[in-house]
Amino acid sequence: MADFLLGNLGGVTRLRTCLPGHDVENINLDERYVTFDSTWPNAFRLIDNNVVPAASLSNLTVNYAGGATRRVKLLPSNGSLVRPVLAWARRGAGSLQYISGGVTRTQAYQRGYRQCGVSLRTAFILLSPQLSGVDYVYFIFGNNASSPEDSGTNGFILGNHPLHGRGLFVSRPGAVIETAGLDDMTVATKKNVFQIAETGQCASSGLALSDPMADPVLATGSGPVVGFVDLEGSYPHYPPVIVYFTTNAGGIACSAYWINPSRIMLTGGMGVTNFRFAVVATDPAYRGGVDSTEGVRRWHYSPATGLVVTKHDVHFDLASQTDYIFRSNRLTPYIKAYEQIPASRPFGVYNIPSPPPIGAGLPFAFFLHYKNATGDWWCGCGYSGEFDKRIFNTTTDKWVPQDSLTAFVSARDKYTWLGAASSTLTAFATMNVSDF
Repeated sequence: MADFLLGNLGGVTRLRTCLPGHDVENINLDERYVTFDSTWPNAFRLIDNNVVPAASLSNLTVNYAGGATRRVKLLPSNGSLVRPVLAWARRGAGSLQYISGGVTRTQAYQRGYRQCGVSLRTAFILLSPQLSGVDYVYFIFGNNASSPEDSGTNGFILGNHPLHGRGLFVSRPGAVIETAGLDDMTVATKKNVFQIAETGQCASSGLALSDPMADPVLATGSGPVVGFVDLEGSYPHYPPVIVYFTTNAGGIACSAYWINPSRIMLTGGMGVTNFRFAVVATDPAYRGGVDSTEGVRRWHYSPATGLVVTKHDVHFDLASQTDYIFRSNRLTPYIKAYEQIPASRPFGVYNIPSPPPIGAGLPFAFFLHYKNATGDWWCGCGYSGEFDKRIFNTTTDKWVPQDSLTAFVSARDKYTWLGAASSTLTAFATMNVSDF
């Protein structure tokens, strides 16, 4: 069975890949095994990504009704206010104490990622908590998370592009492939491509005694719940990990700590029973580029490797694990379905639009909700909330958290809506990411 197709399928010429051991020519192949299809609508398009030191970003304190505040870092960014964004605060090696089975334990880690509270404004993206001595890691996508993109067919070129030279290029729907700019490309040899390496789920197994990635001015008491995962793959570069909790578990955002290349510790929430996670395959520091010399063979297909595309100046047979911008054994996300949630919707459990197949795990989806008072669009993957808010407690003379959770994915085909009384609208976008 072939795992790569460049040709006609279902009456449409397309570039299509799947996991090894599955038939790429099966038009009805389970979505968990199809890793890319050039005909996908709303495939994720990276328009910016990077790793930046905290000291390079300005600070801001946002004030809320009732005396609450939020300390943030300002990431300059112009564009749509309903575009998906992923961001983390990243810290180097350290240790975390937790209690499991009544025993206090110390766990060393090599790298830690704390998912940021993310809110979008016209000229900035606000990232919290506001920390020092860390890096901020981010991916910004050009997709509209509130409604489908332009109609029309996608185009692709595997060869010489009239504007961008030789390589692999796939445009979004409605864009003409021969004239499309890189921001209109879902895949392009000259830019980075967002992909997922592995997903999974784990149960909580202890309680942290502190949160190493929390706002240091907060008096949080006990820390978040912890869980441990042994991964199928090995990731010695310690990439970012998307994490969300699948129960209504308070407002502590999730973190992932790399214990070694194949084991992570997940933290988050208060009372969490299960975590859902996805290991990011994409190098957040790579921002694209052009080969300095001709003749570099950057894309290649064989049954052993699948279809691969490397970073600029890297020959495919010399590439290391972090040198690929596209691999057919990694999953490229796209938005399958949309829903707009009115603020008047009662609290409760609701159907996910276009859920994954029966038997699959919980999907990954973006929530974006608008905050009237401050003009922010809050963005989250798997869950959404107003994270890292704080209020001063005059009784204890300390700052205490005032986070709130808006919604979260709670089952394969359900999400739980907790409401946002001060919001006018929440956008929900289901991705093709569940089990991988």
